[in-house]
Formats: sequence, structure tokens, C-alpha cells
Amino acid sequence: MAQDNPAPIHILHVVPTLGVGGMELAMSRVISSLPSSEMHHSIVCLKGDAVIGNLFDRDITIYCMHSGSNDISLPWRLWRLIRRIGPTVIHARNWSAWPDVAMARLAMLPRMPLIFSFHGLDTAEVMPFRRRLACRMLTGVTTRIFTVSEASRRTLVEQVGMPAQRIDVIPNGVDTNRFAPNLPRDKGKRLVIGTVGSLTPVKNQALLVRTFARLIAAGHDVELRLAGRGPKKDELTRLARELDVEDRVIFAGHVDDVPGFLHQLDIFALPSSSEQHPNALLEAMACGLPCVATDVGGVGELLGQGRFGQIVEPEDLYAFASALAELCKAPSLRHRFGKMSRKRVCDHYSLQQMVLQYRRLYYSVTERSADRRDAVEAEKGKTDKPRVVMLGPLPPLTGGMATVVNNLRAGALASRCRLTVLNNGKTTHEGRSVLVGIASQIRLFRQLTVAILRQRAQIVHIHTCSGFAFWRDCMHAMIARLLGSRIVWHVHGGGFDVFAAQQARIGKAIMRFALTHASVVIALSEDWVGRLRPFAPRAKWRVVPNGVPITTGKVENRGRKPIFLFLGNLSERKGIHDLVRATVIASRKGFEGQIHLAGKETEPGQRETLEKIIAETDCQSQVRLIGVVSGEAKDEALESADCMVLPSYTEGLPMAILEAMACRLPIISTKVGAIPEVITDGVEGFLIEPGNIEALADCIVRLGKDSQLRQRMGDAARVRVQQRYSLRAMVERILEVYRGVLQKTLT
Repeated sequence: MAQDNPAPIHILHVVPTLGVGGMELAMSRVISSLPSSEMHHSIVCLKGDAVIGNLFDRDITIYCMHSGSNDISLPWRLWRLIRRIGPTVIHARNWSAWPDVAMARLAMLPRMPLIFSFHGLDTAEVMPFRRRLACRMLTGVTTRIFTVSEASRRTLVEQVGMPAQRIDVIPNGVDTNRFAPNLPRDKGKRLVIGTVGSLTPVKNQALLVRTFARLIAAGHDVELRLAGRGPKKDELTRLARELDVEDRVIFAGHVDDVPGFLHQLDIFALPSSSEQHPNALLEAMACGLPCVATDVGGVGELLGQGRFGQIVEPEDLYAFASALAELCKAPSLRHRFGKMSRKRVCDHYSLQQMVLQYRRLYYSVTERSADRRDAVEAEKGKTDKPRVVMLGPLPPLTGGMATVVNNLRAGALASRCRLTVLNNGKTTHEGRSVLVGIASQIRLFRQLTVAILRQRAQIVHIHTCSGFAFWRDCMHAMIARLLGSRIVWHVHGGGFDVFAAQQARIGKAIMRFALTHASVVIALSEDWVGRLRPFAPRAKWRVVPNGVPITTGKVENRGRKPIFLFLGNLSERKGIHDLVRATVIASRKGFEGQIHLAGKETEPGQRETLEKIIAETDCQSQVRLIGVVSGEAKDEALESADCMVLPSYTEGLPMAILEAMACRLPIISTKVGAIPEVITDGVEGFLIEPGNIEALADCIVRLGKDSQLRQRMGDAARVRVQQRYSLRAMVERILEVYRGVLQKTLT
């Protein structure tokens, strides 16, 4: 039988130095974030003193070896130290720490697991042959190898000759709470460009100073700030003086408050000649700064090959100056890149994600990682797979929320959780009596209670929207809390903020209590968090955008007139009346395509009203009402369409738009809800103001006449969904929320 309280895993971290560097600081963040009840740490610093030793807890022992170059006694001294410490696993970081540790470990019996992680080189030069040969030899005696980016993985495979199947990737992560956007700087102030990094040859700040001089010569009112210390300080100072920009270049030296320094900047620049997965760039992106960086190492991965920031070739002075000048001249571009950079980091490079991967790594290399840990956690009522009861509407009900819940039930979430889904949508017939409705709700309460008790549910995940559904879901949440489950609210619907604002004082108090006392409240976008937070300011808000399955995509329909598809309900709020009137105007301007209206009534008489408008505007030849489509019928409607039109007055994050984008359709929609976060006007489609019928007609005409534009925007739409709004990405974010709830790391 497993022990109730197994001893923590003891990890011995071996690093070349403990100075103020990206690798060392990232290590300190990982160590401080790993659960102390599970893992204990010691550190060996091979060269110099522990400059950042104050960043570690007092119970973490740091051993400074003070070794010199080619110190042949170091493996022997490490062997004695490791025998005395007796760690469970050794983690050697970077080449300078690996060989000596590997040799010391060879002399030990039994041998504890050895992890090697590659974080980058000190220079931009190719690794010498003798070092490459040693790396290949040491690969066979190392338990696990990982690096921080796909680019550095390719370096180890192509330049060093290490086997690709032996190398994992664990990207660096940044604390997105500490590194977060600040209030915008005053528009009248001089633009500030800056960078953070040691003043060393590999960071190449000289390129940035020369680039900055070009900007000054071109008339840009800018200032340059360099944070960091290093041997190149005097040389850079002389260069600024020679280029006559000394009065505009500020050497900030070492800064303890890096977020504070970044908040002083308008643009972040990274001119390095070599990087792997730069923490400085991640931190700037997390702070919402537009970035310009050289295309080295994993920089292209971080910036999405130019989608989330400007990337230029290393040492290309002209390209670097042009990229910075473009950002200086375009506030809207700076804002867009900054906003997208922040999302990029939150989605893929958070500290929490990095720590989770390290925790799995350390468990995986220890003998007890599989059987013993699982047995202990099973005895404590905890398993690797969260036990979740989910409440939400399911097909044959239609609508975005039903689509989301069904996708989660049928997708990867079900395989990675012990998931039970209960249908809380309306399943009784229209016109049913009050007693039938009450009986239906009683059955649902009973099903929820049984599911929680039978599964011993850790989490009850409630998909909710405005109206009666929310108040009923409050009762569900109360039952779940009484039975010991944690609550995750998932707020859908474009009118929830209006619904909340319309409540009387008692209603607002109940809403605030329900959301505040949940473990997490999920909203569909940052915009919706901003709208809903005032109603429950102390709730733990998280953003999880909707996601859709990625299909094989759509091939352009040729040889016929284009079809524009509306997919929603038939309410005026969806802008469907505007669409009919815009079609008439578009027809006068030369639009010869078809408009297909797919959807259902949310109130009696909506279809009749719409048919009347179609008849009055005499556009029956171009506008077709095709009714409710779901399942294969919806797939066929999307496949046959050439463009999606949704001119709504209010939205959350409409699934119809994401599904259309996944099918390679360009979008015409409005600047409401989270839609502007999904679609960039002119890239994946066109965005207009709600109610602007003339603008809607012009967009229809433009896309109707230009098949190449439709194809280009459709391709961009599909790429956008793959990157940000896939079902897989949504599942990963929800799992991250679940893990945070169960580990109580969400604040």
C-alpha cells in the first residue's frame, strides 16, 4: 500500500552561473512555483557567486563551486557533493553544466536520473566540433533532454547531431499577472524605444543604437533606453556619442523592477545576433508592447513569423530601421501588435503552463512517478484526470452554446477528464404546462445530485446565459457547493451585460454572490471580462475563447454566382433585417450573388416579419430563407457558401463566425462583442458599425465581385482560427483552468 506522505522529490539544479540572466531568472520562477509539498530543491553554481541567491527561499541550499576554466577536478568535486546531498534527480542546464555533471554521475551506483536542458549559446557562432562530439556522446547517458523552442531543437539536431526523438520542447513562460499592460502613456510625450538585456556582444545593442540614429536623422521624435549591465557599456556610450545621439540614449543599468521599466516604453526592440527563447521578449509581449526583433532562434515562433510583431533579418540595419519607423508612424499598428502580443503570451507562454510541464517532467523521470504517485493521489481522492460534471444545452437544440458544449463533450476534453455532461437546455415541447416545466427542472436537479455523488465530482462546470437560465443555474451552483464541488461558471450570450444591468438591487446582489464565490468565471474575451467585471469585481475572471474543430477546409466554388450565408437566429438583434435591406442596395450596385438566411425564431412571428420585409423590398430572387440548419445540413450550408455575413447589434463570441472561418470563409460582421478580437478589418473580412446598411452593402458588393479577395481573406480566416480558436486550443485552456482550480493557484 502506498505511503500517505511520500518524501518530496529532491531536485539538484546545476547551472554554470547564478547571475542576472534569462535562464537563471526563469529557473528561480519555476522553483518558487512548484509545489513545495511535492518537490525540494538544491542548487549548484559552477562559476562565481550566487548573485541572484536572494530570489530563492531560505530552505534552498546553494553550493558555489568557484571552478575555473578547464577545471579537471570539477567532476570529482561534483561527485562528492552529489553523494553527500543525495538528490532524487539532477537537472543540468546548458552545455557549461552538462559534461562535468554527466562524468560525475557515471561514477555513481545507483545512478539517479539526469536531465539536460539547452537554453542557448553565449555567442552566435556554430558550436565547435569537440563540443558537438561530446554532446552526441553524452546523449546516451542522459535520462531526458529538452530545450526551449522548436528552433533550438533544430539546432541540436542539425548542428550537433543529436537524435530528434530524444529532444522535447518546454517553452519559457512569463508571469502574466506581474507582466501586464499599464495605462497608456500620454500621447504628447516623446516615443520611447527600449530593450532589456546584458550589454554583451550577443545581445548586439550596437545595432539598435545605429538604427536609433537613423530614426533621429529621419525626423522621428524618439528616445532610446537600454536596461542591463555588461562589458559593452563603454563601447555603446562611445558609439552614441559618435552618432550624435548621446542626449537621447539612456543607459538604465540593472533594473530590479523590469515591469516598471517596460511600462515606460512605447516599443520594445530585440537586436540580438543569437537567442533561443528570449524571456525579455516574452515579458515585453506580456506587457502589451509592440515588438521588433531579429529573426534568430525561437524569436520567429514567439512572434508568429511576423503576425504578432515585426521580425527582421539579423544585422540588417535598414530593415530594423524601417520596421521601427513604421511603428513610430502608426499608433493603430502599435496598439494592434501590442494587444495581439499580450494574447499570444497568455495563450501559449504563461508561467503556469511552463511550471506544469516541469512538474510532469520531474515526476516522469522518477521511479515513483507513475504507480506510486497515482496510488497516493487515488487514496486522497485525487486523480490525474479531473472529475467534472458539465451543465449545458445539447443538440438537437441549436445555437452557439449548444455547439460549444457538444464540441467539448465529443472532443478531446472528454478523453482528458472524467466528464459527465447534463443537458440543461429546454427539452419539453412548446406550450407545455407549468407543472410539466417544474417536473423537468426537478429531474434535472436530481440528475445533477446523482452525478456529483456518483462521480465524486471535483468541479461542476456550468454554461449559462441571461434570463431564467441564469437564476436556475444559481440553484445548480448552490447544490454543487453544498455537495463539496468547486464551481466554474462559463458565461455565454451577447446580452448578458444588459441582463445584469437591468436587475434590481437584490438580483444584482445574488449575481455578485454567485459569481464571486465560484472558483472561476470564464468569459469569452477580454472585452467581455471588461463588461462583466463591474457586476462581480472580486470574481476570478478568466478568458477562454470559443473553439471549433478544424476540418479539411473549403475549396473555392467556381462557375456560379457567389453565395453569402447568414447563420444565426431570426431576431432583429442579429441584424438580419439590415442584411435584407443591404442586399437591395448591393443589387443596385451590381451584386449578383445569393443571400441564404439560416436560422430559427426566438419569438413567434419573427419569420413572418422577415418574409414581409423580403416581399416589400422585392428581393425574393436573391434572398432565400433556408430555415434551421444543424449537423450535416449546417456543414453543407457552410461548404456551399462563399462568405459569411453576421451584422449583429450585440454578440459574445459567435460560434457561427468561427465555424465559417474554419471553412475558409471571409466574414462581414460588426464591431461588437469579441468580434473585433477575432477579425482584423481588411484581413479576415470586413467590420462595420451596427446598423450601417450602406457600409454593409458596399462590403457585400466588394466581396461579391472579387473572387481573389474572397479567397485571400478566407485563407487568412482559416489561419486565424487554427492559431487561436481551434477546439484543441479551447480544450487546453479549459484544462488549464481546471488544473488551476484543483491546485488552488488561480487568484
